[in-house]
Amino acid sequence: MAAQTVVPAGARTADLIDGLAVWYKLDAAAGTVATDSSGHGRHGTVNGTAGWSAGEGLAFNGTDTYVRLPDSVLSGLDSITVAMDVLVDPAQATPYFIYGLGNSSGATGNGYLFATGDQLRTAIASGNWSTEQNTRPAAGRNLLRGAWKHLAYTQTGTTGVLYEDGVEVARNPNVTITPGSIGGGVTTANYIGRSVYSGDRYLQGRIRDLRLYERAIGAEEVDELATPVNTRARRGLAHRRSMAPPSRGPRTTGPGRRPSPSETGSTTSTSAAAWPLATRASTSAWRWPTPLPVPSTTRWGTRSSRPAPTAGR
Repeated sequence: MAAQTVVPAGARTADLIDGLAVWYKLDAAAGTVATDSSGHGRHGTVNGTAGWSAGEGLAFNGTDTYVRLPDSVLSGLDSITVAMDVLVDPAQATPYFIYGLGNSSGATGNGYLFATGDQLRTAIASGNWSTEQNTRPAAGRNLLRGAWKHLAYTQTGTTGVLYEDGVEVARNPNVTITPGSIGGGVTTANYIGRSVYSGDRYLQGRIRDLRLYERAIGAEEVDELATPVNTRARRGLAHRRSMAPPSRGPRTTGPGRRPSPSETGSTTSTSAAAWPLATRASTSAWRWPTPLPVPSTTRWGTRSSRPAPTAGR
């Protein structure tokens, strides 16, 4: 059996830098500049109210916050990857774009690449919405809100692939529009947190570690980019479980234990409702109580005969 090749962590990190066209870590403490860490100097401009929080990305208020990228960032791209960590606020209004890269004509989009969590999908268009070529899950659904999610879209050749938290959730093998063909290579409405349609809503939530590659990165690379989000989610789940009170099953020994019918010699129901309250509550001079029969006209042990719950409870 051939030995498995293990790729060193440093090599994987180097791969994730290869082909970067734009990289906004969005980890600043203040200011109106989204620094490009790709080395190409394609810094973005933060518009509106900027909510910076180190380690938690840039907060978008849903009203006027967005990042404007330089013009023509898609020029010459036959393949692309757009990846990021995003947290959509539960109060997000719809419709909305997480990002939109392309052009607008008046109030309408006119050639663009975008992603939304409203009916989770990514699409590329040569004109308005009627030209969109969508990559979306077969079972339509919204992106989970109120939690960090990792989204990535890759496109090369005629195939677009959408990933959520490192896992492929959609594939379209019939994409015919390339990113570089939008606007003939000229795009002037390149936004993070804003749509190319003026009537749409702004993003309300947070984004961090946004990357645009001039290649379609592989599934293993997407998984590595998603690892920080998945690790935080697992840690959060473990923390919530550790804080939960321990489960308590029925007593099997000592005061409060319910004897079985074989121990009492009775075939009458031994439900908790049948025991005298004073006997169940007492912990001194405890004795086996004599079970009381349940009247045949009131079978509280069946769901159909239980009183209806009070409204609002």
